[in-house]
Amino acid sequence: TRLRLSLRSGGVVFQHIRSFDSLQFYDLLLKRAGVIVPFADASDLAKKVSWLQKHDQFATKLAWAGQRFANACLTTESIDKFLEILLKRLAALQQSGGASRMERRREWE
Repeated sequence: TRLRLSLRSGGVVFQHIRSFDSLQFYDLLLKRAGVIVPFADASDLAKKVSWLQKHDQFATKLAWAGQRFANACLTTESIDKFLEILLKRLAALQQSGGASRMERRREWE
């Protein structure tokens, strides 16, 4: 919820590298797109904030991309749908036991 609200705020979101390494279902999309800015320590954070202040147009686009993602993908409905699909896939895996990867993939579709 905190990340969703941060992204929806319209500002650039910074995340400490330890938290950046953890995975949520949406993390890879945000991190690959560079929407969440990782930092290692206070000095690194200060450098990145300073750079973004000097490159206001880039910072605005970055914040806008995060806001769009949150509004489209981090709604209660989209999270519920993701969890529903995940649980169905986990159930299919459990039921298939030793099924091959291709057989399991067909069950998911």
